Amino acid sequence: MDTLKSLRIKLSDIRNEYYEVVVNDSDLEPLELKILDLEDDCEDIQVRIKNIISKIDLKNNDVTSRGNSFKNITLPDIQSPRFNGSYHDWFNFKDQFISLTDSQEIPHLYLIYVKQ
Repeated sequence: MDTLKSLRIKLSDIRNEYYEVVVNDSDLEPLELKILDLEDDCEDIQVRIKNIISKIDLKNNDVTSRGNSFKNITLPDIQSPRFNGSYHDWFNFKDQFISLTDSQEIPHLYLIYVKQ
């Protein structure tokens, strides 16, 4: 937002400097139109940024409230296999690891618990 404010100030400064230099009013019109377009773009960007920020804040509040309601859930400990570094044991380790992690569908409720 500060960048947009500084951009507007610069546009205003450019406009004022151009008014001081240019003598004919007909020469001012093209620049004035461009500056007005840029100011409109700045306003549009500012509105979009505010909308995005408000949506993010709403999502963060929703996630926080959901997370607080699930704090009492405890999951059982899973004994994950350990790889001993032996090339011969690699495929056995890989199969066990995949069966524990990839093959099971994890409900979103558990993912929230793990994230905390």
